[in-house]
Amino acid sequence: MRIIKCTLTDPANPDGDKIQAPQREPFAQKGITSMTDFSNLYNEKLMSAPELAAKIENGWCIGMDAGPSQTPAIMDALCERAREGAVSGLTVHTMLDIYPFPFYADASLSAAISGKSWFSSGGARKAVNGGWADFIPSYYRDIPGHILRGYEYDAC
Repeated sequence: MRIIKCTLTDPANPDGDKIQAPQREPFAQKGITSMTDFSNLYNEKLMSAPELAAKIENGWCIGMDAGPSQTPAIMDALCERAREGAVSGLTVHTMLDIYPFPFYADASLSAAISGKSWFSSGGARKAVNGGWADFIPSYYRDIPGHILRGYEYDAC
């Protein structure tokens, strides 16, 4: 297996140092040598949305990728935990919000879950305009540098 080392240019300092992507351990060193091993690993980690939401801890910062990769079932389960008082102080970053997640649709969740939208698309606009979510203005090309310099996610 070949490992590709990747570097990103810092948009704020294009002539300066490179930002190094974290090194990943090769799959073979983890004992994964076939598709069967991947299937077994997948089945070991498979869980329901409420089970996954139960692993989120108070104060965590959660990042989600763009639109279709976002997870409405997990966010619904997480918001249910917030309504029950089981979790609080969360920050959820979203990009190209195409789903109206409960923390963007229901202002009463803002004390437990703070939404931050990188584009303020349709799913987040009501909350941003209503003042219970934030908008992070950015160009899509600059987001990797912003994340590497300014955010430490607990879950993605």
